[in-house]
Amino acid sequence: MLQTIIIGAIITLVGIFAFSRIDSSNTDPNVSADDPVLVDDDPIASDGTQEVEIDGEVNHPGVYYVDPTQTLGDLIDMAGGTTEDADEDAFVSSYVIGERDYFYIPSTQGEICEPIESAKVNINDTTLTAEELKEALDITISQAQGILDYRQENGSFSCIEELLEVKGIGEKTYEKIRGLVTLR
Repeated sequence: MLQTIIIGAIITLVGIFAFSRIDSSNTDPNVSADDPVLVDDDPIASDGTQEVEIDGEVNHPGVYYVDPTQTLGDLIDMAGGTTEDADEDAFVSSYVIGERDYFYIPSTQGEICEPIESAKVNINDTTLTAEELKEALDITISQAQGILDYRQENGSFSCIEELLEVKGIGEKTYEKIRGLVTLR
């Protein structure tokens, strides 16, 4: 009888130990109890912050939790500021993040292995024609006209990612031209 109780106690302790190890092995050591909690892969956390990625010429590119009322400048500060190669004319620090979940800060140096032969194109310059945009960015005339139409309907571009909202400009074209444009 005593032998059965001891064996039962050992099995219970082994089970408790095993379950505690399984539970702790599923815990991410980089997450603290104070971090926002995402529910069902929703990019909005329980505290109202949202996941926003920043890439390019910032000191610490990555994903940050920000309040949608914060600005791009706040996000850049979270990412450790811009690098010395950042194109300061390619973004507006006061731009409110809102629902946007990605920002790219381009370099003044151009893309690696892709030298820029001429100066960057200011897509907010109202004197540019569709033909000039087409030639400068190596895009189609309809894409260039789409940039002009978008600016006419929505006002000046506040961030480069707005190019993704231009009719005819998809991810591939955006990736190709994002380092070639500036906002002022």
